[in-house]
Amino acid sequence: MRILLAGHFSFFIRSLCDRLKKEGHEVYWLSGEDYQTRKEREFRWQYDFGFESPSMSEIINSAAPDTVIFMGAQDPYYGDFSDSEKSREYTSGLINILQTSYNVDQNTRFIYLSSEEVFSGRDEGTYDEKTECISYDSRGQAIRQGELAALTYQESFGMPVIVARLDHLYGLSESDKDMPYALKDFFRQALHEDGIDVRKDSGFGMLYEDDAAFFIYRLATDDRVKEDIYHLSSDAIVEEKQIADAINDGFGGKLRVTEHKLAKGSHRKLDPSRFNSEFNTHAFHEAQPSVAQLSQYIASHRKKYLGDQEEKSGGLKEGLKALLGLLVPFIENAIVFIPFFMLNNRFSGGSYFEYIDFYLLYVLLFAVAFGQQQGAFSAILATCGFIFRQQYTRSGFEVLVDYNTYIWIAQIFIVGLVVGNLKDRISLVREEDEREINYLKSRLSDIENVNTANVRIKGALETQIINQDDSLGKIYSITSKLDNSSPVEVLFDAAQVVGDIMGSGDVAVYQVANGDFARLYASTSKLSRSLGNSIRYTDIEPLYDAIGHKKVFINRQMEEGLPLMASGVWSDGSLDVIIMIWGLAWEQMTLAQSNKLTVVGLLIQNAISSSTRYINALEEKRYMPGLPVLESDAFETMLGAFMNARKKQLTDFSLMWVITKASAETVAPMIQRHLRASDYMGMTKQNRLMILLSNTDYTNAIGVQKRLSDAGIRTQIIEAVQE
Repeated sequence: MRILLAGHFSFFIRSLCDRLKKEGHEVYWLSGEDYQTRKEREFRWQYDFGFESPSMSEIINSAAPDTVIFMGAQDPYYGDFSDSEKSREYTSGLINILQTSYNVDQNTRFIYLSSEEVFSGRDEGTYDEKTECISYDSRGQAIRQGELAALTYQESFGMPVIVARLDHLYGLSESDKDMPYALKDFFRQALHEDGIDVRKDSGFGMLYEDDAAFFIYRLATDDRVKEDIYHLSSDAIVEEKQIADAINDGFGGKLRVTEHKLAKGSHRKLDPSRFNSEFNTHAFHEAQPSVAQLSQYIASHRKKYLGDQEEKSGGLKEGLKALLGLLVPFIENAIVFIPFFMLNNRFSGGSYFEYIDFYLLYVLLFAVAFGQQQGAFSAILATCGFIFRQQYTRSGFEVLVDYNTYIWIAQIFIVGLVVGNLKDRISLVREEDEREINYLKSRLSDIENVNTANVRIKGALETQIINQDDSLGKIYSITSKLDNSSPVEVLFDAAQVVGDIMGSGDVAVYQVANGDFARLYASTSKLSRSLGNSIRYTDIEPLYDAIGHKKVFINRQMEEGLPLMASGVWSDGSLDVIIMIWGLAWEQMTLAQSNKLTVVGLLIQNAISSSTRYINALEEKRYMPGLPVLESDAFETMLGAFMNARKKQLTDFSLMWVITKASAETVAPMIQRHLRASDYMGMTKQNRLMILLSNTDYTNAIGVQKRLSDAGIRTQIIEAVQE
């Protein structure tokens, strides 16, 4: 599957990517940053765009995801949502991704990651999916609004939406910025104050990142998801004191842990029963040892997690700096006014500069260069300078009652305001043009980036199809060997083919007989024979549950005594063969390997069907008329196939000679009652009646000989493999 992760980088994005890749899925990342300097090699492709980007349609079309996972409450960028601008970005970005995903493909599954904080306004208790959400803080309300927005697309448009609420998610972060929100206060106290204050009789449910990643993987890929809201949590409540003690252990016992008794304790936890029962799983990691391990790492890399200490240096300095930034243009204007004031005083009344108004030039200069605001301020300074200069020859009262003074002032202000207004309008038009040009450039850049992604992905897929070890072409080239096998050798060769393709030296092939039973036909190692020569496969519940539904069994719980993977080969609605793989690396137990085994099984089924049709067509020539006894040529072919398989250590067999003077017509029906469906009787060219016991060693052959002897049939073991 193709899965798109939408969220700023965090420890959980990393865990989720690792899990999905391990299961064989293609993972794409929408970083939420227009200019992301961080490049992560784990992802199939990284899209550096904001969630509000107008290029979202191109991004979704390029990634073509089957599932989109929006990090939501697990995205560290938004913090406590106290910043109104970030809250707006969150909501609009979510809607943009939702709407675009729906427009591109209405069947795209959308998973919104929420948290327990939607219940922060409720009293203590265990909350299931039907509990009403109540939250009074900005973070809880923003997360809940995101839930409602996502669920609206399901209710209104039928888009498959899942809301997954993660209960106090925690894991190993890279720095202070993406530290788990559930443990942030604990770790910050430990790092900055060398002590942790906790509440007595208070605790909550917790979920480790690896467990959470596995749960989300199941929700993202399982076709049998029944509900639209799931609670993901561990099975137990962890006390705050236990968490503090675990952190203290990780810090070497150097922290001060103080318990504060409250009037009423508080225990809050999400109820994971719905998810656990539906997917038959539960959280594996215990909180205390996991937190202690995380704390030990954080303590040994203390500098990475101390954060920005300069943020506490008061807001006065920043306020003064901002005020100074506003005053600087006016100070500069006043400084430039001084030489114009001196020029006006020096040349006023002179014959050479009699008609030059330096104040008018000064106002005009600043209005043209800096706009209306500076033009008005220049007019004020020019007016002050003009009145001051007039007082050299007249009294202040005379200047004020002279109407020429007001005409001059009006002239100066008209020039400053009108010219400044024209300048501002021209600047505004230029800014709008620049914004439009920059927007078009950014769109062009986005299209180029998306196209680059498409080209590289296309090239990578072409290379994968041509060169990859598990490409369909190479799988077919291996399984085509079955077409050259004789009908008797198909299942023997099938064991080797499965081993070659799956990369395992421990493969067993069981042939189904008598409904509930399966008999070992071929195996490649002693380990692969550990279930025995004959099994009642319907009693092995986890294996039969998967194979009975025509799915691949994967032993994820590592149950002892079971193969790591198994698949059935079906024909005409009935189970014919069971393929079991025992030796397989943990990282190979993925969906990709499961799909590969399914493809191999289908190709083997084709070969088996062809051989069965061939045998059925020649049945009259292979068997003696009316008897389950092979003619001499057919029997020697069968014997040769078993001997060849024994040389390859794929099977054991024993050969018995029936010593009797009676005809085959008389003795064969008596012998048949004591043999299994996988055993054979046949005639040799010396007209001897022989019995071939498949997967039977010397000890077991003696047992068969005794049963026949008790029935009055004398035999002699001609050839057997002794262990």
